[in-house]
Amino acid sequence: RLSRNGPGYALTPLGEHLCTLPLDARVAKMLLLASLVGCLRPMLTVAASLSTSGSVFNRRPSPGSKDQVTAAARAEYGGLASDQLALATAYDGWSAAREAAGSKGGRAYCEAHFLDGRTLHELERTRRELLRYLTAARFVDSSSLESVEQASAHAADEALLRGVLCASLYPNVAAASRTTSAKHQAYEKLTIGGGATQVWMHPSSINAQPEHAESGLYVYLEKVDTSRLFLRDTTRVRPAALLLFGATPRELDVERTKQSGRVELAGGLRISASPQTVILFKLLRRELDALLVRKAREPDTWPEREPAGMVVLETVRTVIGKC
Repeated sequence: RLSRNGPGYALTPLGEHLCTLPLDARVAKMLLLASLVGCLRPMLTVAASLSTSGSVFNRRPSPGSKDQVTAAARAEYGGLASDQLALATAYDGWSAAREAAGSKGGRAYCEAHFLDGRTLHELERTRRELLRYLTAARFVDSSSLESVEQASAHAADEALLRGVLCASLYPNVAAASRTTSAKHQAYEKLTIGGGATQVWMHPSSINAQPEHAESGLYVYLEKVDTSRLFLRDTTRVRPAALLLFGATPRELDVERTKQSGRVELAGGLRISASPQTVILFKLLRRELDALLVRKAREPDTWPEREPAGMVVLETVRTVIGKC
């Protein structure tokens, strides 16, 4: 962000932590925030997937079209409306199967759910490596399973998980508009750049054929320009998640919101909001930044476990879940 003390730039509180980790900025941001707000376990899997090659949903059930794999994943995890959360859910299922019945149980789970075992093992190794970095940065007590679970008390909070994804993937945001085709079939028309450019969901995404087409917002990992401009690895998110975890402080402009009734985000995306809502989100962001600053200055403290920090995080979870 721009420095208040003259020309140049200053690190944000989160940036102070990111520069200490030998990781891609998106991966590091995802892990630090997930640790802070208490949803580390699934986000550790998602972060690991950004550092590995191959897809978990990549094994064909029998000779034939790869579409069978996509259809199976969509049937199993389509209700999540998130490729990232589908991946985390699949990994947790595989991990539980191995814990219950060993390697044989893991293989059986892969067979039943059309998952690629090699990729899952690669994810497991990468998760351990990422956890060591978090331990060194003092965002978890140790690299043990117990420490991961301690930082995962809210791992089942989908709204919170989507918020962390907003933070790490922003400004990669697409708007979906419910549209009716010439054959009177409803579908989601996707655009980026404030509606200037039409894009399409990648065919491998579980969001490529939503059960119920509706308007809304998606964050995505990347664009792929082949026969069309496709979006890969997408997650449906709420406007509140973008405002709280994605928007920059400059975008959360109260005076501009008073005039237009909207917040203008990167790429020309506009979200309707009241000045009171923007003030609330600015205050919450300030409190989250204060926790990160405290952690940067005193690595051996755990401000998120203190009463004041717990109140801040509980407020964040409440707001993100209800707005």
